[in-house]
Amino acid sequence: MKGMITSALLRKFFVSLLTPVFGALYLAIVTYGLEVVKAIFIEGYDPWITDVKFMLLGVPLFSYIFIFMIGFPVSFISDLLTFKLSNTWRMSMAFLIHTTGSLVAVVFVDYYFYLYFALPFSIIFWVLDEYLRRKKRRLR
Repeated sequence: MKGMITSALLRKFFVSLLTPVFGALYLAIVTYGLEVVKAIFIEGYDPWITDVKFMLLGVPLFSYIFIFMIGFPVSFISDLLTFKLSNTWRMSMAFLIHTTGSLVAVVFVDYYFYLYFALPFSIIFWVLDEYLRRKKRRLR
């Protein structure tokens, strides 16, 4: 049991480091469209690229605070509450816990923050966590 908790904590920590990076990329693409990819990888420098750089660097730094204060504990609680469920039920309940756990953002900020930031980041966190959980299970 102790090894399982340690493994879960390490996985959550790793996912907490990855989520803001993927979340910032998601926000940049949603905000600027696929022009972000084109400007960064194909055309090179563009005057508006500084906004994108800020989004790709500033958003992760800002979001680490929320991920480690809210996302990490909610995800760990999700694991504790769902570990005895069958795989389909566990995944569904974990998704529900992750997305409702991010509702805490509504209390501290506002609804739009939840809709455009907290909810997508909680979904990204859940996807990465489930991916790493399955990958680890396949390696056994």
